[in-house]
Amino acid sequence: MKPILIACLLVLPAFAHAAPAAPGTAIVARLYHDYAWETVMAEPGDEFTTLMLEPRETLQRYFDPKLADLIAQDAECAARTQEVCKLDFMPIWGGQDPGARGLAVSAADAANHVHVRFEYPGEDAPIELTYTVAQGPDGWRITDIAGDGWDLLEILRR
Repeated sequence: MKPILIACLLVLPAFAHAAPAAPGTAIVARLYHDYAWETVMAEPGDEFTTLMLEPRETLQRYFDPKLADLIAQDAECAARTQEVCKLDFMPIWGGQDPGARGLAVSAADAANHVHVRFEYPGEDAPIELTYTVAQGPDGWRITDIAGDGWDLLEILRR
């Protein structure tokens, strides 16, 4: 456990730019803070579950119920069939492998959008993601994530 803690502490400065500037940005910043460990661990241990495999209850801490259900249904399909169902990448990292350098979370022009920008180690082009957020009875939640040529909600609804 101690090596994991040290590794996470080394990665967390990369997330220092994720200070929320507007109410909707806090949920996105918290998501990256809570799952920063994915960038430093090759395989999750018994104590850790990758975000896209978390149970609905955990997913609903970050995502609205509709998106949390779709993510959980896809994970259940993959577990049942032992194959990729609809989602074959990690949306918060914009690809199949987690990794981020210089991650920044900021409010976008639209009130319900949050921008995330980071560099994937070893790549020249930055990764840019747009989160759609909405305030509900349990506070701000993520309702969608979009990247270069993809939209999470659209992928999961197919």
